[in-house]
Amino acid sequence: MADLTIAGSGALQVTGAEADGIASKDGLTIAGGTIEIDAADDAVRGKDVVAIAGGSVTARAGGDGISADNDTDADAGYVGSAAGRWRSTPAPTASTPPPMPCSAVVT
Repeated sequence: MADLTIAGSGALQVTGAEADGIASKDGLTIAGGTIEIDAADDAVRGKDVVAIAGGSVTARAGGDGISADNDTDADAGYVGSAAGRWRSTPAPTASTPPPMPCSAVVT
């Protein structure tokens, strides 16, 4: 069960200047909308699960594009995708040029 769900047909712009863009202490579901994230660390982070069930996400992150990292529960700490569009680009640093982006579309 997600303790944070993002859904609908609107747009959301998120800037995580110091850390993660969108984070949840347990579960996070993205079910709709057009989301743009610029984050110093992970773009999207859920401790137990990150579930992508729809929508379109464009992420630029200094860390992971998507992260689920529960180290204490063997049944948690995973990412799942049933639908939606995801585009993730690592944030460039002063010493490295911008890398090639990766994209994923699940329908």
